[in-house]
This record gives sequence, structure tokens and C-alpha cells, in this order.
Amino acid sequence: MRQLEAPWTFDVLSPIAFIWLIWWWLRDDSRKYGISWMLDLGMFLLMAWPIILPYHLFKTRGLSAFIPILTFILVVVSGTVTAVAVSAFLG
Repeated sequence: MRQLEAPWTFDVLSPIAFIWLIWWWLRDDSRKYGISWMLDLGMFLLMAWPIILPYHLFKTRGLSAFIPILTFILVVVSGTVTAVAVSAFLG
């Protein structure tokens, strides 16, 4: 928000950590529900995570899948609002 450039390590590690966390959660959640996935889940998630995660949630939880989806949206929005507030306070 303050137009500062992020360190190069953040640019490299952020996408890797994001896909890794999605893969980790999806693997553990799939074991709980008895769903098997393909061998190269990491590359598949890299390409299609916005489609796969809602599909998996609705397949395993039905309509209660809206709860984690709305929680994710709330976390993203609250992080953005917090960043804007901190930037305005410090700027």
C-alpha cells in the first residue's frame, strides 16, 4: 500500500508456500474423506486451485462448503483492510 518493493525472497517463496499449504490441507482432508488424488497433485493445484478447492469442498461437505469459502474471502478482505489502515496511519 505504501508502494514499497517486496524483497525478492518474498516474491520467490510466496507462491511456493501458497501452493504447498493448499496441497497439504487437501491431502489431509482427502484422507479424512477417503478420496484419492493423482500422483502429481502439486502441478495440478498450481494450474487449477481456484476450481479444485471449491469442487472438493462442495463434494465432501455439501452446502456447508460455503463456510470455509466465506471464511477465506473474509480473511483476504480483512488483511487488505488492515494493510490500508496501517498504511494510512503510518503515511
